[in-house]
Amino acid sequence: MLEAASLGIRMVPSRAFLLASFARITQVGSKYAQFGRMFVEAGGRLVMGPDPGRHVLPGYGNQRGFELLVEAEFTVPEALQIATAKGADALGIGAELGRVSPGYVADLVVLRGDLAAEPASIRNVEVTFKDGIGYDPEKLVADVKGKVGYR
Repeated sequence: MLEAASLGIRMVPSRAFLLASFARITQVGSKYAQFGRMFVEAGGRLVMGPDPGRHVLPGYGNQRGFELLVEAEFTVPEALQIATAKGADALGIGAELGRVSPGYVADLVVLRGDLAAEPASIRNVEVTFKDGIGYDPEKLVADVKGKVGYR
């Protein structure tokens, strides 16, 4: 584990991996969750993202990935870092994206609820900001209905 982290190896679990590994129901899932935690504690960079395709839509897959990280006992701030800054850094674009800070490009979501107290509020999107323009998420979903995902 330390060797992998020292070599700069990144762990990028796919959605399928996250579903299998962070499901607390099974002993195997618990072992994978422990592995993810050990990897991070050893200095490894864990990043998160969905496997877009016929089963997962970008955005929604990220929400579930965040929930699974919290279920795997990462704190809410750790899960947010894994889902944002760590991924941007791994892609080599961390100097521009992945953080809310002056000089960074940021697409944001405004959530209803207290994410720290209730991680499931990640699904309560009130407004999505892209390139400085706010969008109503219900209208976005209605606009792509039947065009993406299950038909």
